[in-house]
Amino acid sequence: MPLATVPTSSRQTAWRRTPASPTPVPMSGWEAYAAEHGFILRWPQERQAATGMVFEPWHWRYVGRDNALAIRASGLSLEEYLALEQTK
Repeated sequence: MPLATVPTSSRQTAWRRTPASPTPVPMSGWEAYAAEHGFILRWPQERQAATGMVFEPWHWRYVGRDNALAIRASGLSLEEYLALEQTK
């Protein structure tokens, strides 16, 4: 009996690193809609100085739709956003 082939999902292949590109291949536009589904990129590349963390393009965090939309609109990292919210 032959083994069934298991289809590879777009999620599994989307972040695959290639020899020509040391950075992950983006997930066909998923990032643009992540906040609408409640996800944020945990440590964005442009916020490395603020977070003290190295950019991790595979590290997404579920924070809920409203929070994700607000964080995306602010352009801040999660830590910066929470600190700002505590001062209100």
